[in-house]
Amino acid sequence: MSLFVLSFWYIFAVGLLGIVFNRAYIISLLLCLELLVMSLFMLLCCFGLFYGVSVSFYSISILAVNACEASAGLALMVSMSRSFGNTLLFSLNLLSS
Repeated sequence: MSLFVLSFWYIFAVGLLGIVFNRAYIISLLLCLELLVMSLFMLLCCFGLFYGVSVSFYSISILAVNACEASAGLALMVSMSRSFGNTLLFSLNLLSS
């Protein structure tokens, strides 16, 4: 395994740790999710280059899903800031009255 691929695994781990330990604001959660998806995209491209497999369809579909996820996340953040006045994830507790 080359150092290049190992660095993308490290970026994936950093994004996963960011989701686990930093869940206060929705913007930090969205950035960590973007980091995860982009590291998986780069890993897929690297494995395609190393093994000589065409992964163009998969990479384009991952980028399309990533764009949809980003736009839905930003729309959620805007609606949260308008209805609750902040972007804290703890404001989404709908079980409390």
